[in-house]
Amino acid sequence: MDATAERVVLPPGTALTLNGIAQGYVTDAIVGLLRSQGMRHVLANLGEIAALGLAGDGHAWRVGLPDGGERALSDGALAVSMPDGTRFSPLCHHLFDPATGRSAASPCLVVVQAETATEADAISTAIAASGGKLSASTMGAGPRQGSGRSMLNAAP
Repeated sequence: MDATAERVVLPPGTALTLNGIAQGYVTDAIVGLLRSQGMRHVLANLGEIAALGLAGDGHAWRVGLPDGGERALSDGALAVSMPDGTRFSPLCHHLFDPATGRSAASPCLVVVQAETATEADAISTAIAASGGKLSASTMGAGPRQGSGRSMLNAAP
């Protein structure tokens, strides 16, 4: 790989995704822009999901999950990490174990709700990439009074 501040050149046959925390960061940036323009009732999905205010019916936004479940969301964000999110081959997905450099043994769906999409994205990715070695409590992401955070680990 050849990288400078202006560009990245990858060898033939390689690929690069922005599935780390870039999706959460971009979601937060767009929602911030919409908020600065006076919008108060917004649901944005740019790979991760963020909500401003309530839906038009006055209730929290209802966000569908890949396992068929649903989460209520208002003034916060939600991120989902799972191996099937991006597959490079039947055996290789985008969640890499930093200890091995290989796809993590993570058969589960991880859903994190937090104040920002960047935070939710980072925590969900870390938990999923750990192959079960990390949890909401070890990441300090369990429910806390007044924090607006919660975490779900759905069944594999």
